[in-house]
Amino acid sequence: MKNKTSEKKLDEIYGAIDVLMRDDRWGFLDDFLKNLIVRAWRTDIDELLAYATATFPGKSKIPSRAVFVSHCKRLFPDKDVWQGLD
Repeated sequence: MKNKTSEKKLDEIYGAIDVLMRDDRWGFLDDFLKNLIVRAWRTDIDELLAYATATFPGKSKIPSRAVFVSHCKRLFPDKDVWQGLD
């Protein structure tokens, strides 16, 4: 399966999440992931994986992240992909 998400977009995701976490924008990140849960079914797995990975360091401060990762696992059930991101 070809990667549909460009490397540039993935870099932008990681960069944006990093800035938001450094600025303590936990509420914004929580709301963003809640919104992403709703549209995850039409989002490329590489993009979802980037959000799950980038938010991992702040998982204890983003309540909706656990639901987001769980939802991603149901949509894309390859457990190796999501390993270690809970």
